[in-house]
Amino acid sequence: MLLLRRLPLLILALLPLPLRALDVLFVGNSFTVWPLNQTYGPVTDVKGTGYTGGVPSIFKKLSMEANIPNINVSVLGAGGTSLTTHLANDGHIFDQVWDVVILQDFSTRPSLFVGGNNIAKGDIPAFRASVQAIRDRILQENPNTKIYLYETWARGDLVHYGYYPNLQAMQNELRTAYSEAARDYGLHGWVPVGDAFMKALADGVAYGPNQTAVPGLIKLYANDRYHADPPGSFLSALLFFQRILGGDPRTLPTGQGSAAQMLSISPTHATQLQTIAWEINQNVPILRHPDSRAATIGGQASFFVGAAGDVSSYQWRRNGTPIPGATSSFLTVSSVSAADIGRYDVVVSWSNGNTEISRPASLALAPSSVERSFFIDFGPSDSGYPTASPTAGRHWNNVHTVTTGSGLTQLRDGTGAFHPTAGLTLTRPFSRTSINGVNAAGPYPATAQRDSIFVTGTGTVTGSNHGELSFTNLHPQAQYRFKIFASRAGAGNRTARYLVGDLPALHLDAVDNTSNTVETVFIPPGPDASIALQVLPRDAAGVLQEYGFIGVVEVTENITLASPYAHWTALNAVPVAQSGPSEDPDGDGLPNLLEYALGLNPLQPNAASAPVATTLSHQGQTYLSILVPRDPDAQNVNVVVEVSADLVTWTSGAAHTTVVASTSDSLLVRDNTPLGPAPRRFIRVRATATE
Repeated sequence: MLLLRRLPLLILALLPLPLRALDVLFVGNSFTVWPLNQTYGPVTDVKGTGYTGGVPSIFKKLSMEANIPNINVSVLGAGGTSLTTHLANDGHIFDQVWDVVILQDFSTRPSLFVGGNNIAKGDIPAFRASVQAIRDRILQENPNTKIYLYETWARGDLVHYGYYPNLQAMQNELRTAYSEAARDYGLHGWVPVGDAFMKALADGVAYGPNQTAVPGLIKLYANDRYHADPPGSFLSALLFFQRILGGDPRTLPTGQGSAAQMLSISPTHATQLQTIAWEINQNVPILRHPDSRAATIGGQASFFVGAAGDVSSYQWRRNGTPIPGATSSFLTVSSVSAADIGRYDVVVSWSNGNTEISRPASLALAPSSVERSFFIDFGPSDSGYPTASPTAGRHWNNVHTVTTGSGLTQLRDGTGAFHPTAGLTLTRPFSRTSINGVNAAGPYPATAQRDSIFVTGTGTVTGSNHGELSFTNLHPQAQYRFKIFASRAGAGNRTARYLVGDLPALHLDAVDNTSNTVETVFIPPGPDASIALQVLPRDAAGVLQEYGFIGVVEVTENITLASPYAHWTALNAVPVAQSGPSEDPDGDGLPNLLEYALGLNPLQPNAASAPVATTLSHQGQTYLSILVPRDPDAQNVNVVVEVSADLVTWTSGAAHTTVVASTSDSLLVRDNTPLGPAPRRFIRVRATATE
C-alpha cells in the first residue's frame, strides 16, 4: 500500500477530554422533566419555563460521575405537552444544530387507548407524523444529528380504572409504536425506558403502581399511579447514559454525592436499577439497522447492523437470498457492479432462540457526476412578485433590478442550499422590468413566467439595447447548461437573441408564450470561472426587434467525479479552493481527509461524531484512549491512532497501542502506557490516503 500523503493530526489530548462538546436536547413533558424541584447536574432550559431538573439533569449528573466532560444538556419541556404542540409552539428550537435529540410524546398518544376521564386518547398516526416532521426539521440543520425516541411506561391509573387489563398490555402498544417509528423514519434508535419499568416489576425489584408499598422493593411510580417517582427517573437516566454516551451504568457510584444519593435512593436499590438498565439495553434486539448506500462501479459499499445481547449468528441476504460467507455484523461489497444492486438485510439470531430480520437497506449505483439546478426569476419585487420559495418544490432566486453591478452574491440551488461560491451579476444594464407576461403556468410557476426584464430595440421604452448577465465564481471542474424562458402578452416584435459563452446564438419569441424554452448544451466556465449570458433584441435573421425579454433562467451544474474523495467533496459542496485533503474549510482543526475518513461534515464544525478521548481501566491501570468514528464507505484512506509523551515523537502499532474494539463504523484504541506513572500522555488520530 503506497502512502501518498501523511497529514498532521489535529486531535490532541493531554487528559481524557473530548475535543468537541456534545449538545444533547431532551424534548418532552412531565415524564421527562420530573422531579422538578432539584437540579442534579446543570442543564439549559431552552423554553424558559423553569424545568431544570428531571431526567435530563440526572443524565448530566451521571456523565459527570463517569468523568465524561463537555456534555451540554438542554431541555424543551412542558407538562401535558405532545410532540405536535412542541413543534407548533417551539419549532425554532429544532432549527438549532444539535448532536443528539431525544423525543418523548404524551404518555397515551403512541397507544390504542380510547380515552376517558379527561385523558387524551391514543393517536398513533399523529404521533408518527410529528416524529417525522420533527426529524425532517432537525436533519435539515444537521444531517448528523442522532435522534432517539423515549419509550415511556404503562400507566397504572389506566389499569386501575379498567382501560387496560394489566400494565404489560399497554406497554406492548407503546413499545410497538416507538420502535416502529424509530425504524420506519430511520432514527438512531429508541430507548426502552417503559420496558425497563416492566422488567423491574417482573424481576421483583420494584412494586407496581396499584400495589401498596412492599418493604425492600423500589417505588418506581408516584402516588398518582402514572408519573415516575425519583427511582423511576433515575432508571430512565441510566438507560440514556448507556445508549447515548456508551457508558456502563453498573460502574457509576451510589454513595455520598452521587445522583442516587441526591435522589434518596439507597446504594442497594441504585445497584439494582443499574443492573436493570444494563440488562434491558442488552435485550433490545437490533439497536441499529443497516443504512442504504450508493457506490460507483468498481467502488465498495459497507453495511452494518448493531445488535445487543448474546448474538449467536448473523446472515446477510441480498433480495432475500443468503450471501455465502456474510456472517458478521458488517458486510462489505467490494468492486461493486450492476449485479450487486438490490436490497440487503441481515437475519440476526440469539442464543435464546430469538431471531429478527433487520430493516432492508438498498445498494444503488452512485452517479459518476453530481448534478443540481438553480432557478432564477427576473422581474420586479412588487405587485405580487417575486416567486416565493419553495414553489413547485423548488427554491427560487429572484433578481429585481436592471442596473449594472446588481444581482445576487450567492445562488441557492433548487433544494434551497447555497452554492459555495457562485453568484450572478448584471455586467450590462437592461431597460426595465415587466409583469406583462401571459398569466398562465407552463414549465415554471405563473409568477415566474409573467414577470421579466427586457432590453429595447425599436420600442418606445428608453434604455439599454444590450443586456448582459454574468454567472461568476463557478466551479472550474463543472459544466453548465442554460434553459431560458420569456413571455410577453399581446402582439409585437419581441424575439430575443441569447448568447451564452461562445456558443451559437439561441432565439426565443416571447409573444404570448406559455411553454416554449431554449436550451444550451453543457459548457465549462471560462478562465475567470464565469459564463456570460447576453440578451439582444434581434431575431434569427438579425432583424432588430422592439424588445428582447428574459424571464427565467434555469442553470444546471454538472461535476464529473474523479474519485470517491472527489465525490464526497462535491456532495458536501466544498469550495474547490478548499477541497484539498489538508484543507480545513470549517476551521474546526480537522483536515478534509480526516473528516472524510470519519464521516463528518467538512463545512460544519462541532459534528456529533467527532473522536472522543477518554480513559479505560485494564488490570488495575488507567490508560488514555480514544473512540474514533469511521465512515464505512470512505475509500482509499486509513485511520491511524498515535501516542506520544512529548508531542514530538509519535508512535503507533501493536507495541504502542491496543485496539480494544473495531467495527466498520468505529474504532476504540488505548495507549499501552498507563497514565499513573507517565507524567504526560497525548493521543491523536491521523488520516492517510492510499492507492
